[in-house]
Amino acid sequence: MYLTASIPFTSRGLFDMKAYSMEQLEESFWKRVEKTETCWLWTGAGGGTKGRYGRWYARGVKDFAHRMSYLIHKGAIPTGHIIRHKCHVRKCVNPDHLKTGTFKDNTQDAVRAGRMCSGQRQKDAHAHVVYVGEANSSAVVTTQQVLEIRSLWDKNLASRKMLAEEYGVSHGCIYGITSRKNWSHI
Repeated sequence: MYLTASIPFTSRGLFDMKAYSMEQLEESFWKRVEKTETCWLWTGAGGGTKGRYGRWYARGVKDFAHRMSYLIHKGAIPTGHIIRHKCHVRKCVNPDHLKTGTFKDNTQDAVRAGRMCSGQRQKDAHAHVVYVGEANSSAVVTTQQVLEIRSLWDKNLASRKMLAEEYGVSHGCIYGITSRKNWSHI
């Protein structure tokens, strides 16, 4: 069976699958999967956000590994949907751990799992605690540093570029702090 318009459609469009059989795709895919008791872990190339999601490349075809697993095992991804991990393991390609959904669904999953901030240690609708500030594992500055940065900025003693260099963070991080879009709880 050759892949045709019925299989390769994803939310990103149609793959260039000239003369690819499903067997060829699966053979290439399975070479890079390690099955554990729960998850099937992608051992191939990393990619995406800081290499956390597996990437699959084969003869001009490339995509996230979990999306390819979904295509191989369950078929086309509905337009406007993404593939979400029920297990919250980004390198997992086990089709039983994958489901479709919207970006909003995925964001809500991340908040419930404590991987995304939605307010100062607030409880969301499902009673999961969400951490902000230094309690958030993704924080790159301390509360004291935020207060110093804002003080220097508010007194016009330093530019955002200077602050970013001084504190060893990105310009975007400094912008979020000085505009109070980030660290708004202090």
